[in-house]
Amino acid sequence: MTVNSLAGTIASRIRGYRAIAKKTQLEVALDSNSTQNQIWRLENEGGPYVSVYKLKQVASALGVTVSHLTGEVGFHE
Repeated sequence: MTVNSLAGTIASRIRGYRAIAKKTQLEVALDSNSTQNQIWRLENEGGPYVSVYKLKQVASALGVTVSHLTGEVGFHE
């Protein structure tokens, strides 16, 4: 898997899990000690330079693990 395809996977999974959690980008940002812009960039640009620490915070805010966001664990509803 390339960095770009992993970034796309993470972006789509963050959007998907955020929809399941029924949270806005702002709510996820507040729950993960992030800015709304950071969440928007993760969802829309899937920046390959996001830290594992930040992914862990976002995953926790969504009620999943980093493995869910990277695709190591199947997408669930």
